[in-house]
Amino acid sequence: MLPEKIALEVEHLRKKAVEASKEGNMQLAIDTLNEAWLLLPEPRTDQAESFTITQYLVSLFLKHKDLEQAYVMADRLQNCDLQRQDIGEREFHLGRVLFERDDKAEAFRIFLIADQKSEGRIWRLSTAQLYREFFQSMRKGQ
Repeated sequence: MLPEKIALEVEHLRKKAVEASKEGNMQLAIDTLNEAWLLLPEPRTDQAESFTITQYLVSLFLKHKDLEQAYVMADRLQNCDLQRQDIGEREFHLGRVLFERDDKAEAFRIFLIADQKSEGRIWRLSTAQLYREFFQSMRKGQ
């Protein structure tokens, strides 16, 4: 649990990043989330907020077409807030990045894990349609 002062500042920065993203200012959103990340006490990945911050960074880097940084963040996400219920979100975001990097075989393998952990619910996410179609077509071809 974060100290209240830090928790409030992290939440303020998260909201600021969301607004920047809505306004199309991806770099400000990314910088703001990185600032929030640096406020987290060490080890940062143990903090509950690490998951939300990193998950959002994956999405921003994908939107920004920075696949290298998206991969770095998706890799980091695998170790964030391991106390969180594991429903395949980590794998889903890694699969998204692998798909966008055109590593379709590995993306499918990772999506398979996400699908199993979530019992198929992961495909209900608003960001999932393209990946769901890919996953279903690959599964039929097995």
